[in-house]
Amino acid sequence: MLFDGDAGSLTLTDGEVIYRSRDKWRVIEAHLGDADQDRLPEVVVLLDADDGRHIGLIAYFGGEYRERFVSSALVPRPVSLSISKADGAEDVVVVTEEPAPGGTGTSVVYRWNGFGFAIQDERVD
Repeated sequence: MLFDGDAGSLTLTDGEVIYRSRDKWRVIEAHLGDADQDRLPEVVVLLDADDGRHIGLIAYFGGEYRERFVSSALVPRPVSLSISKADGAEDVVVVTEEPAPGGTGTSVVYRWNGFGFAIQDERVD
């Protein structure tokens, strides 16, 4: 996995199998984890597009790396993303959101539900 933070791009290579993030996206962060609970690693990305900031899941299936999921634009806007263990076993995505004016930031835990990520828990930082 090659993440170029300056260029905002992501490249995955595995022999001849290659994935390159789309030119219309600027990848902010990329993390390896088993976010969809299939016992295989995926790359979870935080990315910017013209319409806002998104979470994406890049996975290997069908003989190639593909975008398995890209969320709609998230509001409030996430400022960072990490992969953590929940309940000591499952990987979940933790997103820290931009604080509201005069407020504090919030961390939101997302868990894969088979079709996308759903909010599992919110806590104020």
